[in-house]
Amino acid sequence: QPSMTGAALPKPRLDLWPALTPLLVAALAAPFIGSVSTFATLTLASLAMGAMLFIMASGLTLAFGMMDVLNFGHGAFIAVGAFAATVVYRFAPVDGALQLLVFAAALGFAALVCGALGFVYEKLLVAPVYGRHLEQILITLGGAIVIEQLLLALFGTEPIDLSPPAMFRGSLVFGE
Repeated sequence: QPSMTGAALPKPRLDLWPALTPLLVAALAAPFIGSVSTFATLTLASLAMGAMLFIMASGLTLAFGMMDVLNFGHGAFIAVGAFAATVVYRFAPVDGALQLLVFAAALGFAALVCGALGFVYEKLLVAPVYGRHLEQILITLGGAIVIEQLLLALFGTEPIDLSPPAMFRGSLVFGE
């Protein structure tokens, strides 16, 4: 009877279908789109949306996998960062190189505000319920609702009109 210690491991199977599916869907949809420019725009937009979904899923997975914490308050932190950046960016001049500098400062300020809020949020709300997943879900969803309502009270419901820096304006046209 042969020994199992020297048995070869099965070769891992290479599965290309998940990687090829988006390309196949794009190839099937291309004739129905109409123009190369529209197809390129839709393709880039779908890649951007997929990247955002990947980042959100990665955040949830890392927080749960590494810290055993189910935190569903991520959306509130994104909103806080957006409004924090808006507060700073409102002081940007209409055009010029200084506008880009204020834009960078707004991004830095948003990161600082979100980092500080995340630290306080974790210490006050999440740390007391470590190891209790149902309570984590409830407390983080409740915290997100409170944060969103505070933003609503502070900033109201009217849209805030901000124009991007000059170097971010315009569009690229492919084909046509």
